Amino acid sequence: MVVIRPGDHVWLTSHGDQKLPVAIGAQIKKSEGGKLLLIDDLEHEIWIEISKAGKQIKAMHPTSQSGVDDMIRLGDLNEAGILRNLHLRYKNNKIYTFTGAILVAVNPYQIIKGLYEPSEIRRYANKKIGELPPHIFSIADNAYYNMQRNNRDQCVVISGESGAGKTESAKLLLQFLAEASGQQNMEQRIEKQILDSNPVLEAFGNAKTVRNDNSSRFGKFIELQFNRRGAIDSARQN
Repeated sequence: MVVIRPGDHVWLTSHGDQKLPVAIGAQIKKSEGGKLLLIDDLEHEIWIEISKAGKQIKAMHPTSQSGVDDMIRLGDLNEAGILRNLHLRYKNNKIYTFTGAILVAVNPYQIIKGLYEPSEIRRYANKKIGELPPHIFSIADNAYYNMQRNNRDQCVVISGESGAGKTESAKLLLQFLAEASGQQNMEQRIEKQILDSNPVLEAFGNAKTVRNDNSSRFGKFIELQFNRRGAIDSARQN
């Protein structure tokens, strides 16, 4: 039995007699004439009959109502819960979200002021994942300082669909590593090296998609060599 109160957040699992592929988050606005008015996460108004509410909606866990930094903490740890969490954070310009040690990034298609300033690099330096809000600098810092502490190679895998922002994410990782190793000029040299080699690589297997005019059909491998002082010695891209 569903206990219904105005203001409650719920999952809408079906619309009429049609079951939704993925449940949608909604908030109950009012009860009137034996029906409930719901406003879903896309600001659509939906009326459902109270007598059928038990089949169409279900309670939402408190952690899914306002969103969390780390999706491992979600009470609704399913596809609907994950998508809603990312949606809520994206609306508030929070494009990064942790899932444990994995970072999920949603391309904002705009510049978010102050997100990648040198002060942010210093802020995230030598911090454990989870100490500060999710950020790509946290991933870069974790790899860099694990390399120094454990004297072992580190690897960061960047994956996503066309236009997701993989190339920009790689540049941001390089920005952090160059700054953290005290070689700000190295970042520009590495970025130029990567950009200069891109036309050759992109001559093989690239194609246009609806989200990206030049989407690669291959993996890119960037290798940085560090000396014992933690400074970048060399870089190469395959």
